[in-house]
Amino acid sequence: MTSPTDEEKCTTCGQARAWHQENNSHHAFNGKLGQTPMRPQVKAAPWPFDPVLRQALIDKGILTPEDLTVAEAKIRAISGVTQ
Repeated sequence: MTSPTDEEKCTTCGQARAWHQENNSHHAFNGKLGQTPMRPQVKAAPWPFDPVLRQALIDKGILTPEDLTVAEAKIRAISGVTQ
């Protein structure tokens, strides 16, 4: 029988296999010795985008949707980002 201290640990986060099952982990259990930990791949956005902030500014009357369209066009022209 294996005690909790002897249980194999995840090489990505250090938690036990049971922890991953109980807590709905965002990554798979990675407990095999010598296996390279899996790292999440994050794709960077061409520029920061916060739809909640945009909507809040529009709702408060600080910006209009047209203001955002013009600002985005300026950013694309200056930065060369097409999308």
